[in-house]
Amino acid sequence: MTIHIRDAEEVAAAEAALEQAATPASMSFQHADVNAAPEDTAPAEPKAQPFQNFGDKIGRNDACPCGSGKKYKACHGKLA
Repeated sequence: MTIHIRDAEEVAAAEAALEQAATPASMSFQHADVNAAPEDTAPAEPKAQPFQNFGDKIGRNDACPCGSGKKYKACHGKLA
């Protein structure tokens, strides 16, 4: 471990630099769409529809629809 002892001038300069960095400058934040007019926006895309199954629901103990002869839970219904 090394220690560097600073004199009063170095300490004052370091403190002044920290104060200047901590003081916020005149900044302004705005979202890009704040000044956009409503007619400038693109037409809204249709909302995505949820997935729907149109066939019958397959039970875990029913025969697998692939034709293997196994139960669905042992064939295509396996988790991993």
